[in-house]
Amino acid sequence: MRFFDFPTEIILRIADDLEVDDLNCFLRTSPRLAKIHSPLLLERAVTHNLMHYRNRTVLHWASAHHRIDLIQVLLACGASVNTADEWGITPLHSAVLAGNDLITLVLLENGAYIDQVDTECEMTVLQCAALVGNHRISRLLLNHGANIDANSPKSMRMTAIPFAVVLGYISVVELLVGRGCRLDKIHERGPTPAMLDKQSGRGMLVELLGGVSRRYDTTLHEDAYEKTEEISTKTVSKLQA
Repeated sequence: MRFFDFPTEIILRIADDLEVDDLNCFLRTSPRLAKIHSPLLLERAVTHNLMHYRNRTVLHWASAHHRIDLIQVLLACGASVNTADEWGITPLHSAVLAGNDLITLVLLENGAYIDQVDTECEMTVLQCAALVGNHRISRLLLNHGANIDANSPKSMRMTAIPFAVVLGYISVVELLVGRGCRLDKIHERGPTPAMLDKQSGRGMLVELLGGVSRRYDTTLHEDAYEKTEEISTKTVSKLQA
């Protein structure tokens, strides 16, 4: 037997050939029993879907809850790093949305697809990092080859930078501009970063680019800014649910 800090919640969900009440009572007989990590339990953990959590795997759970110790064991035992839940969210999405750069790095080094999009919002992990304003993870993803101009058909073809502009994440905006992101319009009715920057009143791009942003149309469609804000907040809520 190996002793390991395996969450009781996960044990109760993956040991589905035992009666939950019996297993729960068994675990309560000794605090140490909750830490027993048997080969059989580990094998189930690698492949088991948490059905009450939109078919997320234990690796999803561990990535969202900062459990690098559990992640390393699961990966060493062959857990699939790119398994998506029913919304298309991967463990890498979970790690990025949780703001954990170490777990993000570990997943990337173990073959996580960096530009995979979820099916609900069609967001890459770089767009997710911009949505939550995480400069460190945004830089890490770009250093590992993330597509800086990946865009979402469901969100007026917006790339990472419009989200960072609308939400006021200046360090992420500086990073993306410094790495050469697109500043023009991709979708016919979609806003450019310059449009959103002007409407926000922050003037981030004016400071960063001087007069360069004037080359881009800053005339917003009437509801574009509000729609971008709405998309941003709803997307974060959906992905972090």
